[in-house]
Amino acid sequence: MNIEILTLPEIRDVYHHRLIHDFPPDERKPLSMIEASLKSKQYVCYGMKDSSGILAYAFFVVIHHQYLLDYFAVRTDSRGTGIGGRFLQELCGNCLKDASCILAEVVDPCSQSNPKEKITCERRIRFYLNSGLQNTGVRVNTFGVSYLLLEAPNASRHSIEDVRQIYAMIYRSILPDDVFPLKVHI
Repeated sequence: MNIEILTLPEIRDVYHHRLIHDFPPDERKPLSMIEASLKSKQYVCYGMKDSSGILAYAFFVVIHHQYLLDYFAVRTDSRGTGIGGRFLQELCGNCLKDASCILAEVVDPCSQSNPKEKITCERRIRFYLNSGLQNTGVRVNTFGVSYLLLEAPNASRHSIEDVRQIYAMIYRSILPDDVFPLKVHI
């Protein structure tokens, strides 16, 4: 297995055949927005591959060496095998060496009224924590979705205030000035 930066055709294929099934509509941005961010060097997409294709993918927003994990998923037939944890650890430990901060948004289980969804959110958080990420203690609401922010311990651990500032800086960089205050609540 190897980890590579995905090509634009691979990104489009992952988006159309995997991402739209891996994430609910309220968490998906249009492919055109991803492509525009790629062009402006504010986005990078990685894949863990073997001879059968892409086993897992991770899409990141990148602003001034600050990374925000936008999408992360493992191919359905490879889930529960440890591939996701290995992929995430390899990304945070070796592939993103220039990162001064790596954040991940995880849907806040406290925001879920459906017990099944709450369990799914708690399971995702356990996965990220077991993979080495740490809870920052920061809760945000972005585009109507409540998230907890987790941080990969790649450099130094950031304070709650630093995490808030980094998160705001990332979203201020990618959203129009009039949209940010309406859609991002930190």
